[in-house]
Amino acid sequence: MVDALPDLLFRPDDPAREALRHRAQDLAASIDAARAAAPVDWTGPTLLLADIDPLLAFGRHTYLDDLWTMIGSANAVAADGWIELTLEDVQRLDPAAIVVVESGVAATSALDPATAPWSALDVRAVRSGRLRVVRHPDALRPSAGVVAVIDLLRQAAGGFAESAP
Repeated sequence: MVDALPDLLFRPDDPAREALRHRAQDLAASIDAARAAAPVDWTGPTLLLADIDPLLAFGRHTYLDDLWTMIGSANAVAADGWIELTLEDVQRLDPAAIVVVESGVAATSALDPATAPWSALDVRAVRSGRLRVVRHPDALRPSAGVVAVIDLLRQAAGGFAESAP
């Protein structure tokens, strides 16, 4: 899609087309470099959430699942698409880690994973403290920010790997 955008948005004689073509090539190269990077050491099943009221998880074949599995980690949700979960579902899944992915411009999240709805559950993520918030303005949508989102996901997974027994 990135490669096709200049031709879709501009006429062949428009100078902006060539400028966008160069930007698209740079972005494609950045995405390729992120994909080629070594997988992270964290492979524990991780619950990826977009919202906590209700609990809305990224299932298989969603944008964030694609990024999470691309870096070498595993999604705790086996179903396809967006999945609304109950706390009982989280207990049953027993994720080894929980990542809440937020979009926005604030530097920090208002969510404290340690006091979130799942904080009283007896699941591996809570027992081990593997609870993170990943926040980026473009975190919830495929965009030119994808490389930065991948880097933030890598950081979260790297922190989980360091805390693994």
